[in-house]
Amino acid sequence: IGAGSGIYLISVAKKYKTVKGKMIDLPKIVDMQKERIKKEGISDRIEAESCDYNIKFPKEKYDDIFLFAIAHQEPEENLDKLLQNVYNHLNPDGRVFLTSFFLNEDKTSPEFAVQFAVEMLINTNKGKVYTYNEIENLIKRNNFKEIQKIDKLPGPATLYVAKK
Repeated sequence: IGAGSGIYLISVAKKYKTVKGKMIDLPKIVDMQKERIKKEGISDRIEAESCDYNIKFPKEKYDDIFLFAIAHQEPEENLDKLLQNVYNHLNPDGRVFLTSFFLNEDKTSPEFAVQFAVEMLINTNKGKVYTYNEIENLIKRNNFKEIQKIDKLPGPATLYVAKK
């Protein structure tokens, strides 16, 4: 969801020939995704669907749903609703993968997340950089379990993985 250029799913699908998936994004982005999917020759396994997740949600159930760089774009009530929808659209034992930049509880570190929080304040209507506790509470509140926090990624992002 919010797949952007599609680089993650396309890269995984090219490496692992059994991977099937769907990218969900806004109409202008989906047009670009469809071109890349066709160019890479994976249109038999990967598709792109136009959808604003704040308005409607796809009907299918999924094994995994990825929310890369979406959390900080949404106010808490929208993110809460999105996580509810994700939970409801996962197969049993399905997983959500959520990555973004998060703040420590004092909201003064890590440095990149603080700088990004200022950018969200200036450049978005309701964007927000959540603290680790805030995002973990949102994930728990939506009935996810076995929550894993993974900080050792290339770059300043943190990845959360949780099961239905």
